[in-house]
Parts: sequence; C-alpha cells; structure tokens
Amino acid sequence: MTEVPVGHASEANPPNIRNPRTAQTPLMPVNPGVLNPTSIDASCIGVAASPRKPAGLPLASVPRIRPEQRRSSFHGMSTVDSDGRVIQKQLLSLLGWQRGDELDYRIRDGLVVIGRPGSRRLRVHNDGNLRITSEIRRSTGIRAGDRVLMTADTEHGRLVVFPLYVLDAMVIDRLVNRENGGEK
Repeated sequence: MTEVPVGHASEANPPNIRNPRTAQTPLMPVNPGVLNPTSIDASCIGVAASPRKPAGLPLASVPRIRPEQRRSSFHGMSTVDSDGRVIQKQLLSLLGWQRGDELDYRIRDGLVVIGRPGSRRLRVHNDGNLRITSEIRRSTGIRAGDRVLMTADTEHGRLVVFPLYVLDAMVIDRLVNRENGGEK
C-alpha cells in the first residue's frame, strides 16, 4: 500500500500513519471508522512498554468490611448552584427527610453537619432539594459552581457536606500520616 497525501484518502486507498519520531515506514493503515488495536505501535504515541511498576503516591488502605456489617453511610457528589441548591434527593430520602422538614446545621472544621431541628434552621424545599444558605456558604468558602461530597450518615440521622478543599486536606493528611508511620 502506498502512502497517500493528506486530504486524498479514500476507502479504497486509506492513508498510513508514520512514526513521528523516526519518520519510518508506515506503522498501520488507517481505515476511517475502523481501528485495529492489535496493530497499534505504542512507540508512536510515546508509550514505552515496561515491566516495572509506575512510580507514584502510595494508595490509602481501604478498611475491610465484613459482609454481615450493615452499611450506614451513603455518598453523592453535587454542584452548588447560585442559590446554594444541592441536588441529592436520594440521600435526603435515605435519611427520611421530606419536603418541608426543618433541619439544624453546624459548621465544624469546614464541614457542614446537617441534622434534625435545633437553633439554626434549614429546610428541605418544596422541590425536594436542600439549599445551603449564604451564611453557610460564606463561612465555609463554598461558592456557586463548587462540587461538594455529601454523606448521609443513616446511623446518626445526619448529612455531612464536604467542600472539596476539606476533602483534599483530609486525604493528604491521611496519606502523610501513613507515610510517616502514623495511624494505620
């Protein structure tokens, strides 16, 4: 098969791809719409085959949960909109919270912990969603467009909102502690 100048390929005469590093003979014919993974030469895309494990950060260990253990926390990600709304109806439902329910909140170490009524009020709105007040958003640094991890703790009947910067700090702290022989 001969090489075809760009723009002149046809189904009958598909172009070839050359190794950009060496400009050697064609590596594989290109047929529009069909890729054959067995004929791809990885050297043309800068991937070197190596039996060695790639270097990187250590992975955090995941606690083993026995099958008979009941799961009591459930997680979801949500984007905070300009009104502070976070959409996680499934998590609210797991906690037994419904439209019109009044909730309490407290802010602790950058986290928003939401539970049953107390002195500070939030409520589940008519659309079944929760809105994080501007006071909470200012106190925690949460802005419109930010992603948050929401964890429903069904055992204690609370919802914990983790801004990603808090989650990042927790994960990094855990990794550093483990590297330095800290908690296991």
